[in-house]
Amino acid sequence: MQLLTVRHVTTYRYRHPVSFGEHRLMVRPRDSYDQRLLEANLHIIPEPSELRWVHDVFGNCVAIARFSGTACELRFDSTIRLDHSRSLTVAHGMTVARLRQQMTKIRALNARAKRFQLLMGAEVDILSDGAMDYPNDVLAGLDFVVGSIHSGFTQGEAAITRRVVTAMRNPYVTLIAHPTGRLMGQREPYPVDLEAVYRTAKETGTALEINAYPKRLDLCDTAARRANGLGVMLAISTDTHSVDQLEQMAIGLGVARRAWIEPKHLLNCRSRAMLLQWIARKRASAGRRG
Repeated sequence: MQLLTVRHVTTYRYRHPVSFGEHRLMVRPRDSYDQRLLEANLHIIPEPSELRWVHDVFGNCVAIARFSGTACELRFDSTIRLDHSRSLTVAHGMTVARLRQQMTKIRALNARAKRFQLLMGAEVDILSDGAMDYPNDVLAGLDFVVGSIHSGFTQGEAAITRRVVTAMRNPYVTLIAHPTGRLMGQREPYPVDLEAVYRTAKETGTALEINAYPKRLDLCDTAARRANGLGVMLAISTDTHSVDQLEQMAIGLGVARRAWIEPKHLLNCRSRAMLLQWIARKRASAGRRG
């Protein structure tokens, strides 16, 4: 696996020994669709009398360090390892070869497993022209493909709408994630013609996401209700960055309930066989159109 390793060191020095108050540190980045935290280490000198990790209301992982005694130096040494998606070349993202290796391992596991089967899925960037970050011959080997925009937010409405529509016309794209790209309190939605997105989603048999991450909630309740009214399939995702964030599903369910979404409107509520059948229908119909 190709990785990015980041090390950050901060050192404070004093003329005379001093006591240290409580320190709060944000040194672990959140996971996202294009970034996965593999390892994080934090070394503090002098050793704190108490060190605990908490999540704030925005899902950030925060270290809280408390100290006893005095010292002339305080040093924070943080090292993280990240796995990035392929399009983020600055981060040496995952290659096609590495993805194929993972797919081979999953197939081997499924061949041995008797009680369960793993579906192979990937979150794939929608590039500036609407093409997917992995070629179709790679996407065809995946069971579930999530397409999303993670860059180029300053493009105009026509360009971004064209990107999303083009991605949905790809026969292997199962779902469009966080369709407006908003991060509440941080980033406004990018300009996109949602009516065109809804129409194309219905036409191509592509699902749209209700993202349950508290800063996203994307689609929102009114947008989800509109999409559902036009016959678009939806799916609730927790956008989980850590195990405890799986509880965000309750937030997504709240959005879906406000939108009057029923179980039959959600991919989450389908059996494995029904889900794969729904996915296969789009791939087959795209072949007939081609």
